[in-house]
Amino acid sequence: MIVKAPVNSLRAAKLQCKYGAKEIYVGLQNKHLNKISFSGRGNIKVDKKDTYSNLKNAKELEEIVEFCHEKNVKVSFAANCPALTDSMQNGYKEYVLEACETGIDSIIVGDLSSLIFIHSFLPSNIKICASVFFEVYNKGCINMLQSLNVDEVFLPHHLLLEELKEMSKCNMKIGVFSNYGCSFSNGRCALVHRWGEDLDLGIPCRAEYIIKDSKNNLISKENIFDFGVDCCLCTIKEMMEMGINSIKLIDRATPVEQVIPFTKVYSEAIHMLEKGESIEEVKRMAHKTVPWWKEQFCKSQKCRYMQNCYSQYYI
Repeated sequence: MIVKAPVNSLRAAKLQCKYGAKEIYVGLQNKHLNKISFSGRGNIKVDKKDTYSNLKNAKELEEIVEFCHEKNVKVSFAANCPALTDSMQNGYKEYVLEACETGIDSIIVGDLSSLIFIHSFLPSNIKICASVFFEVYNKGCINMLQSLNVDEVFLPHHLLLEELKEMSKCNMKIGVFSNYGCSFSNGRCALVHRWGEDLDLGIPCRAEYIIKDSKNNLISKENIFDFGVDCCLCTIKEMMEMGINSIKLIDRATPVEQVIPFTKVYSEAIHMLEKGESIEEVKRMAHKTVPWWKEQFCKSQKCRYMQNCYSQYYI
């Protein structure tokens, strides 16, 4: 199992490699689009250093590829817009081919139309990764993607271990998410945010909502939409045993310093478990490495791939 980490600059790539990522993923700004992008992520300014969620140009991507390959780290390129209309095809093709020339290892694709279209021009040496936007909830979907030459698929956030185990039996590389993520069905949520909109409304599903009655009396303040599952540390051993290929961190639209703690913990956890150490030892390492981990994740019990706040509403 490897850690796949988000990168939005050469500096971020160097830090992610330093702290244990074995694969990184990036997006690229494009002249055809302004606020949105072909990368499944709005073009958002990340920090005061003029860093954006997507790289500024192919030259920066080429520098990242060169550096990562020297460190034996693979580079995956995000081309996973949730839908590809006919009018977007020429720009999308140009976007992908520009990245291919830099020496990337794989392309992340986000919907069926993109996947079918990309076969008409993608170089044969570049592998295809199916984005979480495909909403793969069963083995039938995995088999379909396999027939379309997909090399790896990333599964939705809200599956349980027994579901992961069944899908891992398919002859396809399986990737899962390790930290944070959407409260709802990824890529299909109507609470759109962080697509470069001028007014930043925050993250609607994680927000606290004020609930009042018809007379404007306060009833409660609740995080009524928050079904996020934020940590998979307690299930990582089982996932390694079932052959999960990679765990993916989010997200490119934050400063790299906010992602590095996860890279440190999960890469070290994999290393410890490979040496035969226990989950309890792994958790102690996490709590020591990142002091807020226990308070923010363990006490909230928003445990990923286990019975949790989301699964209790299953019918």
